[in-house]
Amino acid sequence: MKSALAATLAFAALSFSDSTHAAEDHRFELDATIGTRFGGALEVDLNSTDGDIPGRITADTSIAFGGIASYRFQSNGFVFINFSRQETEIRFRPSAVDQEAVQTSGAIDYLQFGGNLEVTRGALTPYIGFSIGAAHFASHDDGGDSWRFAGALDGGVKFRLLPFLHLRLLGRLPITLVDGELYCYTGYGCAVLSRGAPFVQGEVQIGVGLDF
Repeated sequence: MKSALAATLAFAALSFSDSTHAAEDHRFELDATIGTRFGGALEVDLNSTDGDIPGRITADTSIAFGGIASYRFQSNGFVFINFSRQETEIRFRPSAVDQEAVQTSGAIDYLQFGGNLEVTRGALTPYIGFSIGAAHFASHDDGGDSWRFAGALDGGVKFRLLPFLHLRLLGRLPITLVDGELYCYTGYGCAVLSRGAPFVQGEVQIGVGLDF
């Protein structure tokens, strides 16, 4: 009985060692992710036929989804391309109490290139990284779209399921530098940044990835 138990434990330890070794050997990772994105607010002036209307633009919390393609450039580091999309409601609330708030449905996309460093501890691999790229704001109504420079801090942990499969939990903090026209609204005009502050959001996602 003891010999059978010892053999079982030895086999499990060997399998785990092989899985960890395989994880260190692979070069590419492809992940599909889904979760939630929150935050995003700007103090703006709206260009209007009646003059500038000061107020605040916000993005509703909603589902975000995307993908990550990564390449291992050293034993503990990856370079990656990340795409993340959010369908949301963008709201403008005038500072004056006698003016009505307006909203439009739209999407906010991030397409970024970056790198991360990781440390593997058994089946767990925590990591931290940074990326730069573009943010895309698009209105589904008649507000058009715009591209802006954006960076992001990201970190998370990967959990080894199989030698070729992992589960990923990640958090990201996209920061967009905004100037000039960003969104347009029927009845009010185009939103123009008034204070020069960045547009900051946060997202938490879960993903499944292939290693090869």
